[in-house]
Amino acid sequence: MNYLITNPFCPYCYGNDRVLERELPNLTDEDLMLLPYTLTPDVQEFDDRLYNGYLKAFNNDTLPYLETLDIPLPKYYKKENISPSKLVFITYYYLREKKLGLKFYHEVTREFFQNDLNYSDIEQLSKIVENLGIKKEDYLQALENPIYEQQYLNNLEDIDDMDIESVPSYIIDDEILVGIKKGITKIKSQ
Repeated sequence: MNYLITNPFCPYCYGNDRVLERELPNLTDEDLMLLPYTLTPDVQEFDDRLYNGYLKAFNNDTLPYLETLDIPLPKYYKKENISPSKLVFITYYYLREKKLGLKFYHEVTREFFQNDLNYSDIEQLSKIVENLGIKKEDYLQALENPIYEQQYLNNLEDIDDMDIESVPSYIIDDEILVGIKKGITKIKSQ
C-alpha cells in the first residue's frame, strides 16, 4: 500500500491532488491511502495576523510554485472557511470503505481552493457525499460510528511518531518521499 500524508488546508496538497488526477487518473483507494497531518487550523485558530501572513506566503511562494505544475490555480481561502481537518478525514475513512475516499478528498480540496468550501460544515460535505451516490442519512449515521474517529486518531499518532515535517509526503515501500514529484513518479513506476 502507498500512503499520502496530506491536509485539505495545504495549497501544496491541493497542487498534489491536481497532479495526481492528471498523471494517475485511474488511481483508486486500493492504490493509495491518505493519512492526516495537522496544520495551523488543526491546532490553533486563525487571527488576522496569521491570515495576512499566510496570504503573503501564498502570493509570494505558493502560487509561483503551483504555476509550474500546469494546474488550475487555487484562490486564497476565506478566513471563515479555515477549520480543523478532522471531519474531512473521518468522512474519507467512511467513504474509503465504499471505494470513494480518494474521489471525495480530491473534490474537497478542489472545492475549498476554487469555490470557497468550508470543509467543517457537515451540510457542505453532505452535498459532496451525495454527489458520489451516498445517501445523506447513511453518511450522517456513519459519522456517529466511533471507529472512523479512532482510525483518524490512530493515524494521526502514527504520523506524529514519524516526525514528518511537511506535506504532501508519500510513504512508498517504507521510504518517505517529500513533495509532489518524487511520490507520483514512484507510484507511476510501480
